Amino acid sequence: MSPMPISKSAEDSEADDLTAGMATCKISPSRGSCFIERLPVEVLLHMLAFVTSEFDPSRQEPSIDIGDCNPWAKDLRTKKVLNRVCRSWHDIATPYLYDRIYLHRIGQLVALVKVLEKSTFGGQRAGYAPLIHHIHGRFLVPPNWEDIYDRYVVRLLELCDSVWTFSWRPVWRYPNIEPVLAQCSWVNIMLLAVLSARQTLGSLRKPTLPLNRSRSQDHMPVPEADFKLTLENLEDLTCEASEPVHIEGLSIIASSFIMPKIRKLKIDAPPNSPLAANLKVSDPQFIYGILETHGAKLSSLTLGFHWMTNGMMKCVSSILDLTPALKELQLSSFAFNAFNPDHVVAGPYPNLQKLKVLSTVWCIATSDRSPNRSAHLENYLVMAADRKALPSLRTVGLLDRVFASVPLDGIIPLPSHQSAYTYLSEWAEKLSKRGITLVDVDDEIIAPTGSGRWIGRFVPSRSLEEDVHSDLDDLSFPSDDEEEEGEGEEGQGVDDELYYESSEYSSWDSEPEDGESDSTPEEEEAYSDVGSTEAMEIFENSLDASDDEDLDVTDSE
Repeated sequence: MSPMPISKSAEDSEADDLTAGMATCKISPSRGSCFIERLPVEVLLHMLAFVTSEFDPSRQEPSIDIGDCNPWAKDLRTKKVLNRVCRSWHDIATPYLYDRIYLHRIGQLVALVKVLEKSTFGGQRAGYAPLIHHIHGRFLVPPNWEDIYDRYVVRLLELCDSVWTFSWRPVWRYPNIEPVLAQCSWVNIMLLAVLSARQTLGSLRKPTLPLNRSRSQDHMPVPEADFKLTLENLEDLTCEASEPVHIEGLSIIASSFIMPKIRKLKIDAPPNSPLAANLKVSDPQFIYGILETHGAKLSSLTLGFHWMTNGMMKCVSSILDLTPALKELQLSSFAFNAFNPDHVVAGPYPNLQKLKVLSTVWCIATSDRSPNRSAHLENYLVMAADRKALPSLRTVGLLDRVFASVPLDGIIPLPSHQSAYTYLSEWAEKLSKRGITLVDVDDEIIAPTGSGRWIGRFVPSRSLEEDVHSDLDDLSFPSDDEEEEGEGEEGQGVDDELYYESSEYSSWDSEPEDGESDSTPEEEEAYSDVGSTEAMEIFENSLDASDDEDLDVTDSE
């Protein structure tokens, strides 16, 4: 049997540079070709894309602490195996292998640069570097490695001239040593690479840059006043400050970065850092400076700091005035005050459609110790309800300022659920009359109005493919008896409430229907405090029961 050539499609164009300089890719085994080898490249592309889709980088970057069992490590091993099957699979799987690179140790940075340089064979072919579109780096830079770090980061930027995403989070043993910060700051790296890596910097679309405070003249290769960096394709910029003083680094972005296509800006602390829930900004001039330069182009703005010291809180209108095209805004109610439409002339802001407010539990719920709610969130809800100032607002999101990714019903203490439910239901009804929806994490409705139950994030608004946390064996379905009872004279199915009102996943209390009263104290389910005598007795009894089961199994064997 003669060998069958593999035809290249448009979808495989990314691998053309990789195979340049190599022999024409044909299957020429010593034996007869098997079925899998005779598949067209287009079919193999879809197969390999399905096999390598185990890891979804859009959810969260892999942890460097959990070893080889994390999804990214398993996904990488799968891609490496596919890459070694045969020449045809190697050519098709290599773009998947190099598309997204993660560096967890500084030694990996050095090794990657050497592999990329070697793959070009002295510049005779493109090598692997053009296949890299996403680079993520989070590793410790040991003392005395600063020169190596600088040299290889610059070289990586020079080689990877097709990169779109560059998420860079180096960790320093001594982060407060100014000479080290000055030498290894991201601005210094760009100054060193501005000429040799101009094409790479121009291809960036979504970088994550660590901020550093302004540097002294002694540590700058060229004066900052003469430094202008054009990032013509940058659309989404994330700036992270590992120290409060690093917010000063926004000044260089405001004065020297030219970003004609920027649409999204996020200013926050690095995830999992001590400042992730406590980043302070003492001087708002750095925030206003970058918004004065780039705010007119923004459609989305996230301000992750939570409050300003010494009474420096400003009005949110000062942000909205600098971002006239803004459609989405996320900020803390402890960093910026809402304006009262009845007392302050502000706006209108016709483009703002979504407002996410970081707040605290005690702005929503009450307790015996805290009978009064903080007014920070209340002021934002009053502001959102004003259609003159915010005529296009459609969504108001409520997030906890410390645990922003956790739904509210998982944070509010159980005794305060009823007060929180009542408060949010009242506001949900007010906002709904104005065409505004009150949502929780992932834009899930947290307080439907009218006769509906509060089913919150358990509404099946997302597809089954997205629900990666639920165990199918744990899902509750109506029984045959429920279906028979729910069928009316016209043959209609079970009422929708039957599917949700007894959800075992939701810890929110359901609102009683009109004319019904809450359950009596005798009927209420008792909850034991963690660490109490009753809880410890339950725990010890469960241990004794499990020990008895183990003994029975041993005796039977």
